[in-house]
Amino acid sequence: MSVLFSLLPLELVGLVADYLSVHDIAACTRVSRGLRRVWAPYLFRDLDLTSESQAGLLDLDSVQRLFVENGQLTRSFVSGHALEHGILLSVARCPRLRCLDLDFQRGFRDSPSSTLELVRSLTMNSPFLDRVTLHGHYDWTVTLSLFSHCRCLSELHLDFAGLTIREEPVMIDEFYVESLSGPARLTNVKQMSFSGLRGSIDRIADVLSASPNLVALTIHVDGGWSLCEKSRTNIMAIVGNLQSLTWKANQAGEWVLDQMLALGGHAKKLTIAVPNVQSLGSLARSGATSESITLDGIFGFFGNDVQSFLERATRLREFCALPPTLLEQGHLRIRSHHFHDGAGLMDDLPWVLDLDGPTQVWGCSLTLTHLEIAVECLYPAFDERDEFSPPSQVEHTVVYQQLGLLVNLQLLRLGQRRAPIPGGVGEGHGGYQTSCLMLSLESGIDLLRDMQAMRTLDVRWTAHRIGAPELEWFSTHWPKLDAVLGLTDLPPGAGQHCIVRADLAADWILAHPRGVGRSHHTA
Repeated sequence: MSVLFSLLPLELVGLVADYLSVHDIAACTRVSRGLRRVWAPYLFRDLDLTSESQAGLLDLDSVQRLFVENGQLTRSFVSGHALEHGILLSVARCPRLRCLDLDFQRGFRDSPSSTLELVRSLTMNSPFLDRVTLHGHYDWTVTLSLFSHCRCLSELHLDFAGLTIREEPVMIDEFYVESLSGPARLTNVKQMSFSGLRGSIDRIADVLSASPNLVALTIHVDGGWSLCEKSRTNIMAIVGNLQSLTWKANQAGEWVLDQMLALGGHAKKLTIAVPNVQSLGSLARSGATSESITLDGIFGFFGNDVQSFLERATRLREFCALPPTLLEQGHLRIRSHHFHDGAGLMDDLPWVLDLDGPTQVWGCSLTLTHLEIAVECLYPAFDERDEFSPPSQVEHTVVYQQLGLLVNLQLLRLGQRRAPIPGGVGEGHGGYQTSCLMLSLESGIDLLRDMQAMRTLDVRWTAHRIGAPELEWFSTHWPKLDAVLGLTDLPPGAGQHCIVRADLAADWILAHPRGVGRSHHTA
């Protein structure tokens, strides 16, 4: 590598400097120290020193000179191995450093005093530091107090997982951060996350109290946890000012959901991920005032619970409840389906809300603007004769007439009729391993007539054939509609991802300047 770069013109080296690995840097600096003159004028924006082999590869003197002459590093990942090699002192000489990820857990064997000196040098010489992630350090009081001097710091992420200072993992209640409520203030921090928490999580209340301008918070509890009444009160007061709160827990159980709703129910946008929640009684009992609530890890039929909640949730604008793993990059992902243990319950169903008895569920939801709907289908239990009856169609009556503010409606269809699984519970039953249809456009679309604010309709996952008559109906009754996703005049199964017949799409666009479906033609 060093020979290659020695042959390249200086301009070409500069073009690729941003994309080189630490191994490339090591090869150049170790084989030919004269190459420093090549590297110095160019920007190293990212430097990853998270393994012992990488940190040991570097010629420390060359790297230090590189940073002194360059000073343009904007992002660095540093582990304990690199700390032991003194790399952090070099990183601290980069005044443009904006992002720092420090892993004290990996290979860290230095003394606390030495670490303190390194971090002090870093914070004092990095005035533009914007994002800091700390893993596995045990002196949070000193460390956080030091970072309070970084006036540009807007994101702080603390990972408590895997601490091995003692034989057993150290609990968060053994950290002391009282000083943060005094002179040390994280004044400009807007986003903060805690992960790997276990045991008492009282101390996070002190950290949050030192962050008066916090707008987004993520708390990931790993294992058993507890919270005293005083800390609970403090956290609830802080959460009320948040734009976004995400709670995650590895523990299953409704009581966990109950605790999280009680703590976070006043955040503007609330996301809760709890594995295998089989009751939403805590939702019905909660006094949550959030405008947007997403529940991840939910299974079962909760019509009455949701109804009780929605009757009081006057500020609610968005509601979504999903099984685990379906929230992927902000999009609902349709997964393959199979029967679970032969009991007739379909596993991993991508449902948003059970609409069994939808009038009772949605009749009071006058303020919702975004709604994703699917029907989770519970098949009749199979008896010894393996009798099977496909589900009947769900008919809706007046549920949609009151959703006058709705601007985004997504109709989901969980699957389609397909061949039985050989030897499976579906064999001999006609192959129905899907849900019934959520809504029949033929018989029920008039129920949507009053949605004057409708702007987006997503029918990609329904079995309905959307043609010219339906498009005309949309235009007539929904004057603000500007997007229909999933237009198709093909039979179900022939193509479910935004397929539009070319002539139909062309005619529609010419007749309707708003271009409903314009961005969704993929033949």
